[in-house]
Amino acid sequence: MSQPNRLLLRFALTVALLLAMNRWMSEMFFVGGGWTGVVAVAALVTLLNVLVRPLLDLVTLPLKLLTGGIVVMAVNLVILLALETVTRLYDPHIATLTLEGGLRGWLLAAIVLGTANWVMKETL
Repeated sequence: MSQPNRLLLRFALTVALLLAMNRWMSEMFFVGGGWTGVVAVAALVTLLNVLVRPLLDLVTLPLKLLTGGIVVMAVNLVILLALETVTRLYDPHIATLTLEGGLRGWLLAAIVLGTANWVMKETL
């Protein structure tokens, strides 16, 4: 599969993931703005996973070797924090992202998004 097709498939799967999280994790994770909001946030998630995550993975590689999965969770939380920060800059009529539930909500969202990203990276 070509790189552009892989990127489009990854984007489409991210849209589906966000819709599923909106439905089944709505008390902790909500993307507002209807389809426009989901598409905007999915585009941002895809860009962060393609451009920022590899840099974070490279920088944190020594820590990953020493601590195992703890640093992987920290990288997922940083990506989620970046996502939440950038979506606050969006016009609220276009897209909003709400993360609630305290640390539990953030960790659960980071685990779901991180696991989905890992599966997409390994299979696409």
